Amino acid sequence: MIASLAANETRRDLLLLIGVCALLYLPALGARDLWNPNEPLYGRAVVEMHEGGTWLLPTVNEQTFNEKPILYFWLARMVSAVRGGVDEFGLRLPGALAGLAATLLLYQFVRRAVGRNRALISGLVFATLYAVFWSARMVQMDLLLTLSVLSTVTVLSHGSGVIRDNRRAWILAGVSVGIGFLAKGPLAFVLPAAILFVRRPTDIKTLVRRGNALWFALTFALVASPWFLALWLSGETQLFSEFFVRQHFQRFVDPWDHQRPIWYFLLNFPPDMAPWSLWLPLCLGLPLRDRREQALDRLAWLWILVPFVIFSLSASKRSIYMLPAAPAVAILVAGLAERFVTGRLDVWRDRFCRLGVALLAAVLFAAALLVRGKIDDYPAVGSAGTATALLLAGSAVVILATLFAHRRRRTLIVLTPLLAVIAIYVQVTVQVLPRVDAYKSSQPFATQVRERVSDDDPLMSYRPWKWRAGYIYYIDRTIPRLNDAASLRDYMGRSEAVYLLVERDQLLEALDTVPDAHVWLSAEVGSNAVHLLSNRPPPPDTE
Repeated sequence: MIASLAANETRRDLLLLIGVCALLYLPALGARDLWNPNEPLYGRAVVEMHEGGTWLLPTVNEQTFNEKPILYFWLARMVSAVRGGVDEFGLRLPGALAGLAATLLLYQFVRRAVGRNRALISGLVFATLYAVFWSARMVQMDLLLTLSVLSTVTVLSHGSGVIRDNRRAWILAGVSVGIGFLAKGPLAFVLPAAILFVRRPTDIKTLVRRGNALWFALTFALVASPWFLALWLSGETQLFSEFFVRQHFQRFVDPWDHQRPIWYFLLNFPPDMAPWSLWLPLCLGLPLRDRREQALDRLAWLWILVPFVIFSLSASKRSIYMLPAAPAVAILVAGLAERFVTGRLDVWRDRFCRLGVALLAAVLFAAALLVRGKIDDYPAVGSAGTATALLLAGSAVVILATLFAHRRRRTLIVLTPLLAVIAIYVQVTVQVLPRVDAYKSSQPFATQVRERVSDDDPLMSYRPWKWRAGYIYYIDRTIPRLNDAASLRDYMGRSEAVYLLVERDQLLEALDTVPDAHVWLSAEVGSNAVHLLSNRPPPPDTE
């Protein structure tokens, strides 16, 4: 009977988490356009794979795109095949499902380690972390890597931090790392290995016991190697130098972009893990009587510290790199929240927990004022922006009222901020973000180009970023690149009507090179601007 009751409780928890994730990740998932720089890039790769009927290697603008492994493109390609075409919803669905899977897996991981109460809170915290929420609604690969790292840690440690000497666990780890390798590359191996072995280096002996290393290597190879072998046999060997050497080693030691100071993650990790990172410092030195909880917390801190050190040492840094540490943040904050609810915190931590709730309310109220002040600058957002400001301010008031009017109702004090965050996320994604397309999307400009330039008319671009794909995705055609002034003069000097896309930084150079060129269209796209030029004057209705 007890086992049956526990199973029912677990089932209810899982259904609740599924419902929360569905509410957060699925509504209006395809309502927003693909935003530069990466969403249309990956989206166009899927389009060209889908139209070309290929599964081996993506192309963008008919150029081989070999900077990322293949897993995301396979997943999006499969979704597109089922849906009968490529669209924003299908491109983002793999990320949303990865967010759901990671939430459920984290619940099971924590439940087996310390029980269902903390497990449920961990799942709710993880699902509502800003970086997780946003990644689950974007076209990118980092949440797939996060799921892989979480899976590997789960099967090898069961929350204790001690490596399991079990053949089945190592086989499953090989599968998990292999899938992660196809999603993001060597980090799928490096991160869990460093997290698990840095605390107990002696556990490395489990690799050689009973052939664990061999079983891990075999299953990893069975999962990850067929694609690389197929590339090798087909002659697509340039991926190996581009992906392994340039995108990993060179980016780590001598990057060409995203160069950041060593303290970069000190400033960017807390906002990415908002809003719950407000309480993360209170988890330091939390008194724990239960050995299982002690082991889990030590593992969680290493789970944050190891990626933090690795990526801080990298010369190239982006805040999304720390996403694999999100499960650890959720585990630690959930432990604090569980103790707050049950009244097991010391006095000063209890007071600072309440202060954190008040601070969150203050931040929400400040955000309401900021949004209200910016509405006039973005008229396309309109009433949706006003609704956001009201929701932010109302959430702040409700949180403060709960904090002061129900001081002893600890569950309500924890639950109210969680519900407020969910409500804000849903309102913004459903009402606001689709309207932001007017400022960030390439589609309005692309639509105007398609109205003026037929599919048979020559259309090229002048010195864009190699992988600028927003215009290509929404104009839905290959747009060859011109890379020097001589090629530009030859192209614009043709006797037939020709058209050229030029972004802001190259416009003056293009007009100096071809002074008789005519500007047909101009548009702001995010922080950039793009122009359509021609060697013919525009029709009177477009001047």
